[in-house]
Formats: sequence, C-alpha cells, structure tokens
Amino acid sequence: METSSSPSRSCVSGGDTPLTLDEVVPRLLAMEDDPGRRRFAERCLDAFGADALLPALATAFQRYFSVQTRAALRVAEALEYAAVLAGRPGDRATGLMGRADGLRILGRYQEALDLYREAQRAFLA
Repeated sequence: METSSSPSRSCVSGGDTPLTLDEVVPRLLAMEDDPGRRRFAERCLDAFGADALLPALATAFQRYFSVQTRAALRVAEALEYAAVLAGRPGDRATGLMGRADGLRILGRYQEALDLYREAQRAFLA
C-alpha cells in the first residue's frame, strides 16, 4: 500500500534491510557516527528522491524540535547534507536554519548566529 508519507519504494540501510520513508528518521537517529548518517542519507536520497525525502526530513525536524533538540539537530544535518547533494539551495537553507535553531536552544549562540547567516546566503543563492 502506498501513501503520501510512505512510498512503496525502499532504501537499503546498509544491512540490506529495506526501509520505507516513514522508517528513515528513526534509523537515522539510531546511527551514532556522522559519516554513517551521511552515507545513509545518500542512499535514501537515491531511493526516494529529493521531492519525497527532503520534505520528510523537514517535517521530522519540526516534530522533534520542541521535544528532542539533539535529535532535531541530527535531522537538520541530514536535511542540509541531502539538499546539497540534490542541488536544492532552499532546502539546504532550511536545514541550516534548523541547525541554527537547535544550537540556539542549546545555548550555543555564536554558532547559531553563524548558521543563520549562512542560511541567509543560501536562501539568496
């Protein structure tokens, strides 16, 4: 069965376990290392395409932001990375702003300010 949030296509998680789009974020959050999350994001981008994956990551960021800031940061990082790979500067800016929001909540104000400025440049690109 295919729904708008769960296409029947699947992404292989590295252990040859196919995943649906709904399973991407929980798997991403379970990964401890940045290079592994990036490789996973690349595979998911290939499997689902930018038009499905990037909005799913943006929605997941919003869902996690107010309850699990560190998880939201991981999702925002994946969104930014996948957007760069997809050549989508607007989505990259969204990921940058998400990272900045998360860092601001964690009290890392200068890092947040730097990312807000980078997001502004990305939006204007």
